[in-house]
Amino acid sequence: NREPATPRLIIPTSKGSYVARCTRSITDEELAQQPGLQKAEKAGKVHIFNIKALYADEKSPVFITEGEIDALSIIEAGADAAAIGSTSFTGLLISALKEKPTSRPLIICMDNDEPGRKAEKQLIEGLQRLNIAFITADICGQHKDPNEALTSDRAAFIEAVAAAERHTSKPDNTADYIRRGMAAEIEVLRAQSDRK
Repeated sequence: NREPATPRLIIPTSKGSYVARCTRSITDEELAQQPGLQKAEKAGKVHIFNIKALYADEKSPVFITEGEIDALSIIEAGADAAAIGSTSFTGLLISALKEKPTSRPLIICMDNDEPGRKAEKQLIEGLQRLNIAFITADICGQHKDPNEALTSDRAAFIEAVAAAERHTSKPDNTADYIRRGMAAEIEVLRAQSDRK
């Protein structure tokens, strides 16, 4: 056991596994110059972070993110979240849900990049096969991921999380939707009007 090259944040993913994330910015140049240096490393068997949220006795939705820090950002915003840990681990979540389905609706929000979109597609296909309720949501706006969105504009991120949660619940009738939900959804769309 060597001392890590950078300060680390340890995020337990099970009793015998964790993710160690560097707490300072590392440039691509530093990564190239120091072969052992990593932004994040996993120890132990790979597990879904906060998988217990999927099976809590609640009706509110659970956000599914790519990274553990992203799930923690959503939890900080007041919602439940779990993380697959990497775009390579979409099958791990689908297998867990096949073995033990959840009754909670899921909100899929992968990173705002090409690997994130590919992982989102794989999750959608898997959840459709299992007939598990889900929606996709863009809670990041112009940011790469939920953590970057939280640290860039906390209030806007908290509202985006709340709006996504509201979107999973169906109003009793059209008048109720117009009175309680439509204005908030228009504001979310207006805030993202510069996106294609």
